[in-house]
Amino acid sequence: MAYAAGMGLIVGTAALSVALTRTARVGRLRRLGSVASRTGGGLLFLVGAYVAYYGWYEIRVQRAPATQDPVIDGPLLARHHGEHRLTGNLVSHMCRCR
Repeated sequence: MAYAAGMGLIVGTAALSVALTRTARVGRLRRLGSVASRTGGGLLFLVGAYVAYYGWYEIRVQRAPATQDPVIDGPLLARHHGEHRLTGNLVSHMCRCR
């Protein structure tokens, strides 16, 4: 439901802006659209490459469970530190409130 509302808002805003702007501004919006399309394609390529690399990593882990990889371990370590900071802040905040 939230996805549909968000997409409706974006499409509605784009349609309203095209209807209310002048022709010169529509040209700028079209150029921005082509840049957004290329940027989205590049991002999609990078995400696909990471997923393929992660799949290759999983195959290596199946063969040798002690396998380590900085590309995979880096985000996991960052997530661990973020969780530690968040839970540490929550615990310290809860202790001060009592």
